[in-house]
Amino acid sequence: MNDTYIIIGKLGRTRGLNGELYITPVSDDVERFLALDEIFVKSKSKWKKFEIISATLIGNRPVVKLKGVNNPENAAVFTNREIALLKEDLEDLPEESFYVFDLVGCQVQCVDSSETIGEIIDVEQYPANDVYLIETDKKEQIRFPAVKHFVKLIDIDNKLVVIDKAGIIE
Repeated sequence: MNDTYIIIGKLGRTRGLNGELYITPVSDDVERFLALDEIFVKSKSKWKKFEIISATLIGNRPVVKLKGVNNPENAAVFTNREIALLKEDLEDLPEESFYVFDLVGCQVQCVDSSETIGEIIDVEQYPANDVYLIETDKKEQIRFPAVKHFVKLIDIDNKLVVIDKAGIIE
């Protein structure tokens, strides 16, 4: 994945006779899908733009109708494909807020010693809390819980995260 697209979910199973598709979102903001005019669908290694004809929520799951996808057979081809937005089209966030992907590339330092622990290479999302995957300069990987008790500072502008590693990282 390059920096142009941001994955927002996956297309799920088909719904109905008109080619609608359920979406499995990567965030808990399911209502964002109701305001979208278009999405990009991954096909092999390329992204293809699709206009969204309609979007609704069934229970708490978004369902979309894509232009040119008019029956369950056409829609089934898209099942399990990643969907994305252009990074430039993401909505502006309030002050002091950031997107999870903004953490990737941040240097991680220890709060008491300013020792650099490594760089965040991924953020794993779990129901209880996110986990930062940190790569050290020795190419070792450390998983660190992204909870307020341990994460003392996030400075996206300077690509810096300061943590209290006591009891977690030796």
